[in-house]
Formats: sequence, C-alpha cells, structure tokens
Amino acid sequence: MSSSILRDAETGILVDVHRAPISGDIGPALAGMIAVDSGAIANPDEGRMVGHYWLRDPGLAPTPDIKQQIENTRQILYWAAVILCAHETCIYFSC
Repeated sequence: MSSSILRDAETGILVDVHRAPISGDIGPALAGMIAVDSGAIANPDEGRMVGHYWLRDPGLAPTPDIKQQIENTRQILYWAAVILCAHETCIYFSC
C-alpha cells in the first residue's frame, strides 16, 4: 500500500492523503486527535473538551454524565419544537 494511504485497522477506513501537504511524522497529530476524541482537554486555557460530534451521537461522549446532559438537552429541544409547531410559529424546525 502506498505511503500516501492511511488505514485505520479498527474501522477499516482508508484515507488517501497524496495531495495533502504532509511532511514528517504525522503520528503525534493522529495521537492528539485520538486524545481529543476521547475527551482530553483541548483548550487548556479554559479547561474545555471539544466534542461537537457528541451532539450528533451522545453515545460517543467520554463520560456518562456528558452523555446524559446531551440527551436531556435534546429532549428539551424536541419538546420546544413540538410546542412551537403546534402554535404555527414553527420557523426553525420541520415538524
């Protein structure tokens, strides 16, 4: 396999990076991405994690507490949309 192809053994995902301006060892960058995906502090100045994808799939959240908070918020947003649509003021949601 070409050195411009990255393969994740766990997921089987292949990424062709032959047009990407990559030089040197990308291992530390990949390790950093894995750490952030796992809930490492990404913004040390504010002590925050980064997990926008957790909002789409709470099962990916690094802790049960974060998962529960996301699920609770999604339920609130769902019922807010139902109420807005019932009052025919539904401009942001497709009900």
